[in-house]
Amino acid sequence: MKQINRYFKTDNKALYLSIFGEQTARRQIIMLSGFAEERKSIYRLEVELARSLCDACCIWRFDYSGCGESAGDFQDMSLATWQDDLKVLIKFIRKSGSIDELCLIGFRLGANIAVLADSVDKLVLIEPLQSGDEMINELLRKKHIKAMMSGNDTDFTAEIEASWKADELVDFDGFAVSRTMKESLESIDFAQALSNQQSPYCLVHLSGAKKLKGFWAEQETVERSGCLFKHIRQKPFWGLSEYQENTELKSTIANYLGVKNEITN
Repeated sequence: MKQINRYFKTDNKALYLSIFGEQTARRQIIMLSGFAEERKSIYRLEVELARSLCDACCIWRFDYSGCGESAGDFQDMSLATWQDDLKVLIKFIRKSGSIDELCLIGFRLGANIAVLADSVDKLVLIEPLQSGDEMINELLRKKHIKAMMSGNDTDFTAEIEASWKADELVDFDGFAVSRTMKESLESIDFAQALSNQQSPYCLVHLSGAKKLKGFWAEQETVERSGCLFKHIRQKPFWGLSEYQENTELKSTIANYLGVKNEITN
């Protein structure tokens, strides 16, 4: 297994890449991670998946601008910045050589970024946010729980909203979230983005529910050429403090992309 860590630099970006496999492979896959603290929970799964697939293709895993080892400050970022990161990387890979297929695998917010992309052949979209309010409410919920654990039962929602209104940064687990980022999250409409996407996709929902409701129930009846909806009954891995095996998820991804790996062999 070949792995290279390097910076990909343009005039205004310096993205930190982990490249798994041969860059001359005919099939190329870009991974897009989650938002803020969720990115840490997803990291191990991304690396395990990349290592299991890279004998048959080249996997590109990168840190968004302002995240991890990439240049920039998180507080200055927005979804538009990260969408541009992806566009630049896609353009670079397309120009680097002759390839048969370019695919995206997006986890959580990464799926929301992936579904807006063009010039790709397939997408794997894992538990995307249906709306940005879902992420904002989750950030607020976690902040309130941490405060309660330290004996403070104050509801910070009004105070946080006032801070954003005044263009002040709000800290969530060490991530300074700006008003610009908050508003870009609020612009997310996954159902609309999915309906506009022309490339075939595999949409994955993870939950312990026996019967799906709302948007997810609707996906069970969608018939679209080359597309797949998969409900995997397990706890959401991005919210757990301890790692859990994701064998069914890894196999679903490999099978949809038609890539043999150590799990499906």
